[in-house]
Amino acid sequence: MINTVIIILLFISLIAAVILLSLTVLRCRSEKKNYFIFCLIGMLFYVLGNYFEVTSSSAESALQGVKFMYVGACFMPPLVFLFVLDYCEFKLSWKLRTVLRIVLLGIAFAAMMVVWSTERTGLMYAAYSYASGTTVHGLQVDAPGPAYYPILVFLTICIIASVAAIAIRIVGWNKRYRLPLFLLMLAAGAPLLTNFAYVFTTYIFKTSLHGVNLTPFALILTNLLVYMNVLRYDLFDFTPRAYSASLDMIRDGLVLLDADMHFMSSNNVGRELFPGLKDLSKGDPITKLENWPVELSHLRIDADPEKDPYAERRNRDGKEREGEDRQNIRFRFGDAGDSEIRFFNAWIHTVILGQKSLGRSILIQDITDNVILMQKLEEAAFTDGLTGLFNRRRFMELAIEGIEKSKQQLLPYSVLMFDLDFFKKINDTYGHLAGDEMLRCVAKEVRRTVRATDIFGRYGGEEFVIFMSGADAKTALKLAERVRKCVEVMNCRFEGNDLSVTCSVGSATSEGALDLEQIVERADAALYEAKQTGRNKVCVFRDSGVATDEA
Repeated sequence: MINTVIIILLFISLIAAVILLSLTVLRCRSEKKNYFIFCLIGMLFYVLGNYFEVTSSSAESALQGVKFMYVGACFMPPLVFLFVLDYCEFKLSWKLRTVLRIVLLGIAFAAMMVVWSTERTGLMYAAYSYASGTTVHGLQVDAPGPAYYPILVFLTICIIASVAAIAIRIVGWNKRYRLPLFLLMLAAGAPLLTNFAYVFTTYIFKTSLHGVNLTPFALILTNLLVYMNVLRYDLFDFTPRAYSASLDMIRDGLVLLDADMHFMSSNNVGRELFPGLKDLSKGDPITKLENWPVELSHLRIDADPEKDPYAERRNRDGKEREGEDRQNIRFRFGDAGDSEIRFFNAWIHTVILGQKSLGRSILIQDITDNVILMQKLEEAAFTDGLTGLFNRRRFMELAIEGIEKSKQQLLPYSVLMFDLDFFKKINDTYGHLAGDEMLRCVAKEVRRTVRATDIFGRYGGEEFVIFMSGADAKTALKLAERVRKCVEVMNCRFEGNDLSVTCSVGSATSEGALDLEQIVERADAALYEAKQTGRNKVCVFRDSGVATDEA
């Protein structure tokens, strides 16, 4: 009667194993499912072999069932250990992982061959018979062979190592991930306990649990626990879909967060950018990181993916909708005055499985070199290479903007133009390098004199121009006189010579009626008058159109 019940239970276990295998193949998209699938296949061999054993009618047919059973028994423990290493994200080098895989599976294959050749060699079973008088029919081992216990030790070590690896992660990971790990540890340990019970009662203590081997049923429990773990906690699907070891080879940093802004994983570059990630446990809030950018601190996922600005939008045909893209956020490390300031661009993407948002993947690019290059290009396009002032083109652009703002705010605006007197004499006497140095000195000193809001540029040659928003004629005249005196008292040192120069200044003011071209033309006319009437003076263009000497 019990033998019939065991046969029925084994048949049910076999059906359950087939269902689990089908569900895993069809529903699970993770790359980590490979080891799990091989474990399920091994379980199928084990349960099917045990079924053949208990339905056998002779020692020879029972042995064939045992051989079939050991195809699964030899490979499942090392496959479970490899699965645990992958599932718990132990960072092993590719070389070490390959060697470990070859060694474990090689030993498993050798053990399987020992079992399959035991009829000739007696390595697994030195003596055996058919147990038909017991409650459960099957192979009875009268004397274990010399390889029996070494094989048992190898398989036991694999399971113990799996349980130990899970225990390490239970201690190290955040408590929110400890329950699925605990379930996984129970799943890995269940076959070990039942197999120990069977071996110790049958071969060591010479007793019997009615000849029943509970290991096949423990394996069903194992796989049910693992699959429940997968479906309940999504860890099987989220992490491998968003991250794989190959990402350690890219130049950009990758950080994975779950839906509640808790740390999941990162690649090597990510840990270099944020060294504190090495001290974070899986499940810790990412905001615990001391230097985590404020710009990336508000990425909690909305319950509705359609409202998520970082979710990928796709049409029914699977193509991404036009005009929609993953958003990026720019941030920097360091203040404006720091020499080690770095600029970064973070691309944010929501990882979605079906209609469920699982977490964020953040790809961080170091764009410092690009930013510096763009700054240099802008500097080359907008500034005068000799003096560092705005060039004529950039001055005109900024001055036009300044006029528009002044008109909107009903403010006056003024333009000063000044030219260095007898500048050609410096070039002829000391050379053009001396002239260049004089221009740099003038630009440096006058820049200190003008207001912070003024737009100061080199107009061409030895001619300079200043735009002043909010400056009436009186204010412009005062600044013009300060500029003239600044240049007059300035001393420029060049190759042991003290060089000096004066300047002539023209000023023009508008209450809103003049555009830039018109007011610059008036300032230039006033400058011309200053140079014609003695130099080293300031002239103002009046509304009457007559330039009058104000020096």
